[in-house]
Amino acid sequence: MMAGDASKTERVREQAQTGVTHINDARTRRRAAFVERAADELLRVSTLEEVLTRVVWLAVPDLADYCTLDLLERGELRRVAVAHVDMRDEQRLWDVCSPDGDAEAHERAARAALESGEPQTRRGSMRITRIAPDGKATPARSRETRVLSEMIYPLRVANRTHGVLSVGVGPFREVMPREERALIEMLVRLGASAIDTALARASRERAFEAAERGLVQMKRLSEVTAALSRAVSPNEVARRVVEDGARVLGARACVIARLSPCGAELEIVHAAGFPEVIPAHTPRISMATEAPVAEAVRIKQPIWLRSRADLAARYPGLPLGDLVQGSHAWAAVPLFVDGQVVGSLALSFQEPRAFDDNERWLVLSLAQHCADALDRASLSAGAAEEAVHLSHEILKQMPEAILVTDLHGTILRWMGKATQIFGFTETEAVGRPVTILAHPDTVERIGPRILRGIRDQGAFLGELVCVRKDGTTVPIETTAKPVFDKEGRARFLVGVCRDISERKRAEEERTRLIREQIARAEAEDAARRSSFLAEASALLSASLDYEATLEKIVRLVVPTMATYAMLDIASEDGTIVTVAVAHEDPDLERDVQDLRGGSAPDGWSDGPVTRALRTRTSEIFTDLGVSSLERIVGSPDQAARLAKLRARSAIVIPLTVGDTASATLSLFRVGDRYTTKDLPFAEELAHRAAMALENARLYQNAQEATRMRDEFLGTVSHELRTPLNAVLGWTRMLRTASLNGTSQERALATIERNAMLQARLVEDLLDASRIVMGKLRLELRTLDLVGPINAAIEAVRPAATAKSVCLENNLERGACLVEGDPSRVQQIVWNLLTNAIKFTPHGGRVELTLGRSGQHARITVRDTGEGIRPEFLPYVFDRFRQGDSTTTRKHGGLGLGLAIVRHLVELHGGVVRADSAGEGKGAIFSVLLPLSPNPDLLASLDRFTPQPAGLEELPSLKGLRLLLVDDEQDSREMLAAMLQQCGAVVRCVSSAAAALSALDEFRPDVLVSDIGMPGEDGYALIRQIRALKPARWGALPAVALTAYASAEDRVRVLAAGFQMHVPKPVDAAELAATVASLSPRTTSRESAPPSVAT
Repeated sequence: MMAGDASKTERVREQAQTGVTHINDARTRRRAAFVERAADELLRVSTLEEVLTRVVWLAVPDLADYCTLDLLERGELRRVAVAHVDMRDEQRLWDVCSPDGDAEAHERAARAALESGEPQTRRGSMRITRIAPDGKATPARSRETRVLSEMIYPLRVANRTHGVLSVGVGPFREVMPREERALIEMLVRLGASAIDTALARASRERAFEAAERGLVQMKRLSEVTAALSRAVSPNEVARRVVEDGARVLGARACVIARLSPCGAELEIVHAAGFPEVIPAHTPRISMATEAPVAEAVRIKQPIWLRSRADLAARYPGLPLGDLVQGSHAWAAVPLFVDGQVVGSLALSFQEPRAFDDNERWLVLSLAQHCADALDRASLSAGAAEEAVHLSHEILKQMPEAILVTDLHGTILRWMGKATQIFGFTETEAVGRPVTILAHPDTVERIGPRILRGIRDQGAFLGELVCVRKDGTTVPIETTAKPVFDKEGRARFLVGVCRDISERKRAEEERTRLIREQIARAEAEDAARRSSFLAEASALLSASLDYEATLEKIVRLVVPTMATYAMLDIASEDGTIVTVAVAHEDPDLERDVQDLRGGSAPDGWSDGPVTRALRTRTSEIFTDLGVSSLERIVGSPDQAARLAKLRARSAIVIPLTVGDTASATLSLFRVGDRYTTKDLPFAEELAHRAAMALENARLYQNAQEATRMRDEFLGTVSHELRTPLNAVLGWTRMLRTASLNGTSQERALATIERNAMLQARLVEDLLDASRIVMGKLRLELRTLDLVGPINAAIEAVRPAATAKSVCLENNLERGACLVEGDPSRVQQIVWNLLTNAIKFTPHGGRVELTLGRSGQHARITVRDTGEGIRPEFLPYVFDRFRQGDSTTTRKHGGLGLGLAIVRHLVELHGGVVRADSAGEGKGAIFSVLLPLSPNPDLLASLDRFTPQPAGLEELPSLKGLRLLLVDDEQDSREMLAAMLQQCGAVVRCVSSAAAALSALDEFRPDVLVSDIGMPGEDGYALIRQIRALKPARWGALPAVALTAYASAEDRVRVLAAGFQMHVPKPVDAAELAATVASLSPRTTSRESAPPSVAT
């Protein structure tokens, strides 16, 4: 019974644990889905208003019953967005900040959240009405009190605080679950980031819009000013200002009021934008009225009311209720004429506004032009007699200069501010041509320009640069009109000239401010780009891993510069390979990878990428529609495939280092398009990416070179020590053990074979060195290939026999003549055969064939050995490359033989190639050498028949006296024994000084000297001997022995004074033959010493 209960308890626990796991998984999925949905919705909106609205409605109704968002502006919180599950309660959130109506508690919690940076919790209560199913309130418990739970989160990004987000539950939910709180915190972070981005974007847009709006407003204000100058009555002036000026400033309504003669009232001259009833019912306004239009005249200062709150605070008892309907901002400016207030200009605006310096300057400028125009119109509307009587004096008080000229341009009247503006008195100016005011650079063009304006438009209106009496320039706004008589004939020209120096300075200042704003925006953008480039450089230089650098490059540009990006590299065979892709959407990144594959099947690489690699020039594609893509990639199918990625524009930039472009970076945008302004920044980033990629490649190459060097040094050590081990071992056994005749022969044969092997290794190293330095030379002559091939076959036959390898040959005799070096051709064939035998197992077969192939002789070596792996085949002729370079490899060698073969073949003008069907399927090496252009030389050709010499075939040196110089005792004794075996009499010395001392005493026939010796070397010795007279050994025949065996060493030896050069290790037959050829007893040398000791 107890066991059964325990079993049930365990099952219950398992089921509970399973349920908890399911709940946790469901929570995780819900969070991920919410974050993905929220991020997606916030990314789809662009304006600040849309972002604010989207944030609050992401919280309601899924996470909370209501949500509000307050932005922090100038230290005050302003409600900008609300959401409520019950649409009827949304207005309450706008009016009283919180459903419970406790605005002060909400304000305190919000301020606490802003100051602490932490969310605040607030609880309250509210009364709700129960609704019956029939839609009526239930009689019982018709109202119920519910607890309100509210969380207030600060919206912060970095060090920037933008406001608070308030979310709450109640009345529909009593508590906020922990899971909803976690999701809300995620929403707060996403919303803060989106608001930060939208505010920054809106700030930039406002700056540019303000600059553009300012320029447009200045132009329109100039047009209004010109229109005012043509107005002839106060009403016309007022109408122009109210209608045109209000339109320029974007005002909803405008009114102009003129101060009455008694100064106690303002008379409305003209109004627009207000209800029809107001001007009729309020034609006059008392100066005591609490209204902006009157107060501006009283205090003689402009009044700027940014909002209704400002208006209500300043004029709590404002009686003109209809006047403020639909308006949220006001400006009232007094009108001055000659320092006296003559009226006011008032404007209202539909939206609250801060009235920045630009807007205030425009309003003030319009007011001043309005005052001046009203004053002019009032004067012109006066009685004719009074105008005639007072005109001259009044004109003197005007800010403009009034000039009257005849039709020939002679000044008749000089009025207004003409003297103040131009510096000439009336006496100095009248009677002189008006051109005295013209600038010398424009005097020829001003007259025709004014006459053309009068002819075409009836008047000339424009700006001119005039010259004062003192020679300084002054900018003038001029209006010139003809005056007609009763018959309609033009009699005079009247010009009104206004000094616009202040306006020009203001315009220049405005232009400067606009330029500074633009420059500041550009500087901020440049700073952001510089910061990005610095971060990119640091990130790219953080690692020298080549593959990691490829991935970093595309990850850097996405999503900052591109929606997705691709990096293409030109491989060694010329194909374009896409090595890295990135997309801001991981799912679409997989689509890009599937589309591009590994070798650019989409045509993009065949066109733009290949072109960028070839020209090393970037290219912008502003339209990537299907039709444009067809033109770019040349294929409708490929264009359709690329169009699936929905890119609108692209940039292809070559990654260039020096004069070489080996890769390209393709940037694609799905949203806005690239412009030429984006290109320098993209190219700079591409240059840094190219340098990072080049550094990574060089580092990878250096690492590979270091690895190959270490492997090669290890191989050299192993290959040199292996024959030394056999030589040393058998030598010790010969000295210490009693070996029978057979064993001694075997020991000597082994020692000789390993010594020759070591000599071959050293010779291969020297050949490799000569190849690297470009100092390997050929002794070319017309050659039948059969001779050196047979010599090579005979040289490797013992090795083939030892492995039971069948060595076959098929040589086409007499048909393959080439221009070649016999010893090097033999070396080519010997290396190929040695390589084939080494990799062919016991019982295998190696076949060599020689024949003609067109204009070439073909040598083919075919084996049944281990074969070559496909991935190693392209590197088989590289220096130090081996199919297996590990310490467990089965075959020795330095990895130089095939590299030497390729170089020797190329020096002969031929080519060599390797083929293999794979591992275990053997290999084929083919050599093509160009045939000799002189095939008729076959009959007279010297056959290449090298005959190896043994000790039993050494030339006789009987009776010759040889002086042997070598500082190494072992070498000296070995050479002496070798020469004595040929019958020579040998005197051995260990230094150059001892050799010179022995000349007269020993009287040698031939000198045999080592080159490298301590103190004085062989070169010093031969120079001293050659400095002697011929009768005193100056003509003594000399042979140089040296381990320096290059062609340059041989030339140096002969130039020093030696007749012959014999390289180490010394071959006995070669040395004996060399000495015999120099002996005066076998040649007729007239320069030999007169007597020789016997």
